[in-house]
Amino acid sequence: MADIPITLTCADYARVMPLVTGDLKPDGVVLTMVHGTGGSWEVRAEMLRRALDDPTVQGGEASMAGHLRRIDRGDAAMSGCRSFRCATSLRAISMCAKGDRSNHRPT
Repeated sequence: MADIPITLTCADYARVMPLVTGDLKPDGVVLTMVHGTGGSWEVRAEMLRRALDDPTVQGGEASMAGHLRRIDRGDAAMSGCRSFRCATSLRAISMCAKGDRSNHRPT
């Protein structure tokens, strides 16, 4: 089966750089990471918007609070995933994926 093309957006965090540079490659996926640069809040806001609204993007970093507000309004177009990492501190990371399952490969 062919690899699935997936485009994700995110800010320019060190934790995603192995994916951005291609040093870490997920199996079965042709991953394109669209990311901000230079710690720009304006670019980060654009990445958040694209994760939700850009039809060429399948998902990306998003606000979990914003996701819960959308669910409360009855909007189930996105799926949310809350993950945690622990290095020097506990940090929460929220990712979202569009509800369209056209890129979903059954396991």
